[in-house]
Amino acid sequence: MADNEENKKIEEYYEGLSGKTRIQKVVFSCSCSARYGAKTILSINTLETPDLVAVALSGKLNIATCPRCGKENKIDIPFIFHDPVKKYFILVIPESQRHLEVSLRANLLKEIAEEPSEIIPDYVLNFNTVFGYTGLIRFLENPPLNPEKLEHLSMEIQKIKESLTKKETLLAQKEAMIEASQNEINKKAESIAIREQKLRERGEKITEMEDALRLQNEELEQKAQELNIFSQRLKEWEAKLNERQKSIEEFSKILEEYRKTERGKISPFQPAETKKPHASEASHERDSIVGSDKELGHETKPVSWFGKATFEKPASPSLKSSIVSILEEATPKGKDISEKVFEIKEADVIEEADIIDEKDIIEEKIEGGESLRGVSSKVKEESEEAKPVVPIPLKESKVEAKSIKFPATSQQKEAILPEKHSPERKGVSIIGDRVTLWLNAEKDELLDKKNIIKTKAGVHLLEVQSRFPWIGISLSIKTKTGHKEFYVYLFNLQDPENYRILKYLEKKFDFDVRIFKILDKTSSKVETIKISYPLEPNLREIISQVEKKFKENPGLATSPPEPDEVLMAKWLAEQISEGIPFHAQYFPENASPKKTLEAIMEISKWSSEQAMNKLLYIHSFPLTEMISLKKKVIQTAIDYGLFIPDVLWKDAPSIGLNIDKRNTLKQQIESFTKLCKTSSDLTHDSKKENWKKLIEEAKNISLTLEIDEALCALGYIEPSMLDEETLLKVRKKLDINLSEATRDDLVFLLGVKLKRLDAVKEILSREDRSLYDNLVETAMEMDAEELVKLLPLLGDNDDLRETLLLRGIDSKRREVKLICASALGKVKLRSSIIPLTKMMMESPEPDWKLVAWIITRFGLSGVRATEQLIIDPKGQEEKMLYLLSAFIVAGHEKYFDKLKEDSNLIVRSILNKALENAGKIAMDEVEIRDLLSKELGTELP
Repeated sequence: MADNEENKKIEEYYEGLSGKTRIQKVVFSCSCSARYGAKTILSINTLETPDLVAVALSGKLNIATCPRCGKENKIDIPFIFHDPVKKYFILVIPESQRHLEVSLRANLLKEIAEEPSEIIPDYVLNFNTVFGYTGLIRFLENPPLNPEKLEHLSMEIQKIKESLTKKETLLAQKEAMIEASQNEINKKAESIAIREQKLRERGEKITEMEDALRLQNEELEQKAQELNIFSQRLKEWEAKLNERQKSIEEFSKILEEYRKTERGKISPFQPAETKKPHASEASHERDSIVGSDKELGHETKPVSWFGKATFEKPASPSLKSSIVSILEEATPKGKDISEKVFEIKEADVIEEADIIDEKDIIEEKIEGGESLRGVSSKVKEESEEAKPVVPIPLKESKVEAKSIKFPATSQQKEAILPEKHSPERKGVSIIGDRVTLWLNAEKDELLDKKNIIKTKAGVHLLEVQSRFPWIGISLSIKTKTGHKEFYVYLFNLQDPENYRILKYLEKKFDFDVRIFKILDKTSSKVETIKISYPLEPNLREIISQVEKKFKENPGLATSPPEPDEVLMAKWLAEQISEGIPFHAQYFPENASPKKTLEAIMEISKWSSEQAMNKLLYIHSFPLTEMISLKKKVIQTAIDYGLFIPDVLWKDAPSIGLNIDKRNTLKQQIESFTKLCKTSSDLTHDSKKENWKKLIEEAKNISLTLEIDEALCALGYIEPSMLDEETLLKVRKKLDINLSEATRDDLVFLLGVKLKRLDAVKEILSREDRSLYDNLVETAMEMDAEELVKLLPLLGDNDDLRETLLLRGIDSKRREVKLICASALGKVKLRSSIIPLTKMMMESPEPDWKLVAWIITRFGLSGVRATEQLIIDPKGQEEKMLYLLSAFIVAGHEKYFDKLKEDSNLIVRSILNKALENAGKIAMDEVEIRDLLSKELGTELP
């Protein structure tokens, strides 16, 4: 059937003499004076003589060779090119006979008219005219569309419009769903903010309690030391009092003997009178025997008394009185010592003391499984059953602590570790040999909620062959088929803030901190004892959210500025759920230039010493994987010609990229020149910034650019950035005479900012449609000032203006949208109303006024084209008021009667307001021009 249609088309073609291949003989006079006969082609029929088509398109038609001198002479005569299948009837006039175009067309029409017996199709009567074989080539490459094709294209466009209308309706419904979801998210955010405030207040209270506890402990230790000193003094005083007692006994014997003398005269039956010494007298008497405090090398300080003292020797009343006297002197004024009972035994040995309140200490593990709290309780029970004891300092206890106790303040810089667990300071780092183990388990089994029995996490202290200890955060899952453990994070204990974090978590979640070792620095196996608290069981969701959140917010890894336990706990919780900042999976093998540029910028942020330490220490990012990722990103960037920051250049040798910077930069500039000509993946601003950096680096190392590279760069940078030698090379190319420029020259000059507008003028003067696409692409990359200057140059070329403006409305650059929208009033582009109003729906109020102004230019068809945008405003009542008012300003009030019937209550309410306030948005030419000029920051023509 296709063959029949083709035959039908061929049967309808023109069979007149002018449409057939004709050859004519002429006599040609050569420059060597020889005259000879030559054959010339007057017309070519592509069906009859297809071999002549290639000759005509090559420009070698009608060339005669002289038989005497062998010279090839061009015979400049017009000829007809007839393609019956495609219905082309073209008069090809030599360039030298342009001035004979009208007479030659008339002669051809006369020749056609002299064949009345033939059927003359429309394409013959309306034949086309071109100049030279180049004009014939351009015609065949870009033939004008016939009415049938135009009608077909119109039908296709109508189908696309209907499809777009349906999609816009679906998008409106999805926007409503998104808005409802956003409202729900906002409510949850408010609830979270309230919870955070409560947690912050609670954290402040905990901080106050911990500070009070620390002060209490310090006070208790100080008092224990004072009491220990005082107990030693009591021993010394007791020894001296014993000597004094012996002296008294000796004195009593002497006194007894004295009484027996005549001077005594005391009856042996009369009791001796004894006088109780006053406290001050006892003190003076004590000092005279044992010496004062200063003489003994002690300062007399107020010492609070805690507990009960026990000695092993019965005390006489006089000794007890002396002890009471001493205690009165050592006790601060106002303290009651009446209830202090002293029982003295035979030996002078101090046994034990209970000086710390149960509520004021932090539990520590001790040998045999008992805590200090348990020891103190046992001692207290024994003391209540038996005897009071003199207190001794805590540091004198022989109890050996197995666990690690972390400092309560951020001033302490080093870890308090038991001696047997101190890290070996060999300086051998195992960074890079650590392995993330959460992928070791079977995913399907692990992530199935039905199989999960219990989810656990823990905090551990690592002892590694390094300069400082580490804290590891581990995660473990217990399933029905067994227990799986995953090692997630490392925290450096050298940072004092991490002590406070751990201290808070230990208290908050009742952590039991244990020691475990990495068995071998090349092995991923660890010895560990798991300690748990509840954690969300859905690991897949956690991991995906973690990676996405950290990728979008790399700043979350920053440590809080103030050592606040609540903030640190919150920060640590975020870190546990965040994941590493980037991973090889975010950089595919065939990454685009845009993706590579983003990776270069991101990875360079983590290449400084400080950032790398954070990456390795806090996030446990394996160094080997980091090196592999860096090498892949840098190599891809070199292939695309993207600039590589200095921080990555410095890293290149350490990651195995021993490359010559000069040769590499030369390669980058060559690659980026090709990229700018072939790829639109990068924005104009990105290309401009990359060129700027490449040119600056080239100047620093005295690298001269090739002409093609320099000319390409000038499309994005100022000439002053190039060195003088390179400028001299390209100046000749830039000073080309535009009237003599080839098509390739004009394409090139469109990319050079200095000559861009001049090239546009030349293209428009030639009416070279083959360059219109290049012109539009160049316009989309222009800045606002250039684009404003370009629009007046288009003149009455409505086709080019329509193409450019429709592309501009869809542009991602706001200034291009507004400038193109302002020019819509000069051409009838009703098809652009829908994308324009859709773009303006999410724009600020000045853009809405612009839409209203433009709609008034399109009349009733503009109103109908935007009907679907006003059926349901979905919360955009204020903006819809501008749109409806614009319809009224345009003079289409009658159309709103039907709209009132079909629309909902919200639209009808807005419509009534629009009828009242229509005059408020009426804008003339001067107002809209001023509005756009202010918005764009440049004066519009």
